[in-house]
Amino acid sequence: MKEILPAYNLLYISAFLACVLLIISFDIKKVYYKKYDFLVGCFIIIGLTYLFGSRDFSVGTDTPRYLMAFQFIWRTDSFSEAIISPFVARDPYFNGISYLFSKVVDIRGYFYVLAFLLVAPLFCAAYRMTNVNRSLVLVAFMSLFCIPNFGVNIMRNGLSLSFAILAITYLKDNKLKIGIAIASISVAFHLSSIVIFFMYVLSSFIKNKWYVLPVFFGSIFLALLKKGLKDLPIIGGIVRNQERLMAYNQEGGGISSLPLSYLLMHLATVAFALYLSTVIKDKFYHKLTITYMLLSSFYFLTSTMAFSYRFGILAWVLTPIILIYPLMTYRIFKRFQFTKLLGVIFVLALFSLYILNI
Repeated sequence: MKEILPAYNLLYISAFLACVLLIISFDIKKVYYKKYDFLVGCFIIIGLTYLFGSRDFSVGTDTPRYLMAFQFIWRTDSFSEAIISPFVARDPYFNGISYLFSKVVDIRGYFYVLAFLLVAPLFCAAYRMTNVNRSLVLVAFMSLFCIPNFGVNIMRNGLSLSFAILAITYLKDNKLKIGIAIASISVAFHLSSIVIFFMYVLSSFIKNKWYVLPVFFGSIFLALLKKGLKDLPIIGGIVRNQERLMAYNQEGGGISSLPLSYLLMHLATVAFALYLSTVIKDKFYHKLTITYMLLSSFYFLTSTMAFSYRFGILAWVLTPIILIYPLMTYRIFKRFQFTKLLGVIFVLALFSLYILNI
């Protein structure tokens, strides 16, 4: 991933500065330049698509696997044979989608298509979340440390989670048919995203967000003791029978632990969400707060697995929305609303750099 980080950081800084100009006009002059905002958003989408799509095939630990998978699928004329590609065997629907792409693009075009499908849903989600400063939503996502990894290594996870975020924006507005359809695409790209939708639906039945706190802190306590889902009564037996879950631990060759930086990120985000959810009284934000806490608890309980970050990202991708949605939607601050929002994004970016040890 470090091969693309210099270019990624340059793109991020450029987009960030472009948003500064937009925020100054909106926050101080009270003028919103819609076309400028749209152009900045297009600049981000095109820049990320080119950056991820044009990377060398040797960049990234997972890139060679996607390369071999596409070449295998491209050589076969049988759809049924394509979906059982041994290179991406765990997600046959992803192979099916790749098979359709293989009929119209070559391998380079395939990577461009995947890169575009990674960022385009976020652009659409930004348009559904707010009427102003939509490019700032994309900058917030770019601030998250796992986004470059989505474009290079864990691409199926990234695609799945981008569509999951878009699906949530439709479910939020009770557009169930479209939301469920997009959620199905999300799960088709990677099965793990079903956990997000399960937690989001579960949050609808939890009226008091404070009831989730014992679960949240209890899972942290177990994680610090290096205990997890597989050690819990009843649930542990179910987990141990899940081949895919246990494969992560076996592939890692050992027991992992909960990084302090990740723990601090979850604690800070939950504290922020709990406070603002009591201020704005927004039903969607209430559900989002509970969903994030449940997903965080799930991550803590899987942190003993060597590849636990694959479960952590289920919560991490919601962090930008947790931080910016209430500031985008409500006049919490009487003056300089978006300037303060820019500060939140800047802090998120600095923390991401700390986690990456850059």
